[in-house]
Amino acid sequence: MAGLSNSSSTNSKLWTMAERNSFVVGGPVPLESRAYVERSFEEELFSALTANEWVVLLGPRQSGKTSALARLYRRLSTNGFGCAFLDLQAYGADDSYGHFLRWLSQAVAKDVGGIATEREDLESLEEALEETLPDKPASIVLLLDEISALPESWRKRFFGQLRAIFNARTRGVEDSVPRRLACVFGGTFRPEEMIEGDNSPFNVSRYVKTAEFSEADLSNLVAAVEREELSPYIPTIYNAVRGQPYLSQLLLSYVERSAGSEQADPVEDGLRRVSSGEDRHLSSLARQIKADRGMRDLLPEILSGSLRFDGTDDDHLFAEVIGVAREENGRLIVANSLYAASFEGLGREEQFVEPTLPDRVDVLIVTANDIETASVHDAFSGGADYFRVGENSYLDLGINSGIRIVTIRCPDMGSVGSAASTLVVADAIREVNPTVVAMVGVAFGLVEEDQQIGTILVPDEVAAYEVGRIGTDDGGTEQRVDRSPHYNLDPTIHGRLRDLAVVQEEDIQFGIVLSGEKLVDNKAFRDSLLEIEPEAIGGEMEAAGVCAAAERARVPWVIVKAVCDFADGNKGTEKEFNQKMAADNATEFLRRAVEAGALSL
Repeated sequence: MAGLSNSSSTNSKLWTMAERNSFVVGGPVPLESRAYVERSFEEELFSALTANEWVVLLGPRQSGKTSALARLYRRLSTNGFGCAFLDLQAYGADDSYGHFLRWLSQAVAKDVGGIATEREDLESLEEALEETLPDKPASIVLLLDEISALPESWRKRFFGQLRAIFNARTRGVEDSVPRRLACVFGGTFRPEEMIEGDNSPFNVSRYVKTAEFSEADLSNLVAAVEREELSPYIPTIYNAVRGQPYLSQLLLSYVERSAGSEQADPVEDGLRRVSSGEDRHLSSLARQIKADRGMRDLLPEILSGSLRFDGTDDDHLFAEVIGVAREENGRLIVANSLYAASFEGLGREEQFVEPTLPDRVDVLIVTANDIETASVHDAFSGGADYFRVGENSYLDLGINSGIRIVTIRCPDMGSVGSAASTLVVADAIREVNPTVVAMVGVAFGLVEEDQQIGTILVPDEVAAYEVGRIGTDDGGTEQRVDRSPHYNLDPTIHGRLRDLAVVQEEDIQFGIVLSGEKLVDNKAFRDSLLEIEPEAIGGEMEAAGVCAAAERARVPWVIVKAVCDFADGNKGTEKEFNQKMAADNATEFLRRAVEAGALSL
């Protein structure tokens, strides 16, 4: 995104509010963004659902599925449908099936009304929905995004119960769940591997594929953001990536940012940067290919251009789903010239060695959401291989300025859950033995007059504000006594980071940061936190757990977060943009700290 460089130069600068990029190259395109072009598959989706059909929406990652589903949600809602949007990655747990049904019930009730169940003894999806759904509206659509994220332990049960609901449509009463419900299953997956065909809801659904941009779509996109001066570059961009949505927007953003520079060929420079690993799109697709034996075996034939397309072959179909290939004139060929150049030789068996634990880990970076994770992956470019230790998955980012960096994401927000920061970081310290634990991400600001969106907060002290005593004084009045534990930044690292901040021109603040389990978006509650720590500069949810786990293991910690809102009831305003700005700024400062040797102990 605008304003950040992944190069080793310290001349790159952080985001400011004036540096909005016209194009969206990180996460879903916000509903209010003009950088969006509707494609034909979206109308097909809407038509199918309004005809009470179920739909499987397949397409590559970073092809606009989630952005399209968000707009479908809005369109269906304005046309009288009850619509619930469930990103199944957000469930982030492997608990009982009853726990999942309660989570689903709560998510559905939040979107369409009704009463969420608190029961965890449920074993029937239909029963959970019967308890949850309100009487109106008559038609309900569940948009189930990233369905491959469902835990395997009860995945077949969930899909089997969905199929049973579909089968009951012909005999259900008018206002029953089977007669009211339609589903969209979105993701990048092999339907045949999710559940056996006889019990699969996919077999009774219409299949819809996402579509790449046409040259006309790119022209419309440039016009929508009022950057028609970029039009001469559209043919070159289209020829290089064949309208792949993410790469098209990324290359347009590179060209936009080169305006006024002496860059001879900004498209060629952008392609070079993508190919060099500065962006993670290619490495992510390569990992998908490596993880699937059918794709590994098929890739050399796809690259040769001689493979006849067989629409009954699951591997041929999946090559289209992940976006590495397309059908043209009866042959399955590589999707675009960038992929052809990047994946040559990737299909050779000796290339596929299972990643293992690095011989050393200097810095373990911890994140807590998709935006923070993407920022870290974009900022560090020494490598990119996933490996597992026990139940945890790590990404080895290789050597950056002589520092070996590994990253892990906490599946749950906060510090106290079974998949939240305290236990995840404690496990990670035991499993990979890092020299330093660092967390980057977003926070809310507490000093509005001295902060703005993107201001970097580096806590030299973390206070866990949830801990306290609730008592009663002699007059019978409630009495609150703060007992929050405080964690202090390692003095050597503290001094180095302050020295680094002195030479930067950006907005970097040191001080007390509050950490608690509440997602705060209420000004009165936010202001009450200042009664606990009047000098606090910000607040967030995970740092206390990171610090507690690190200090128990005697491992130095670093927290770098940036302001994405002020917890004043306006968190939803331009949320994605503000979180992206904050996460990128925090990660960029950490990258500079690594580069400067501030975390070398």
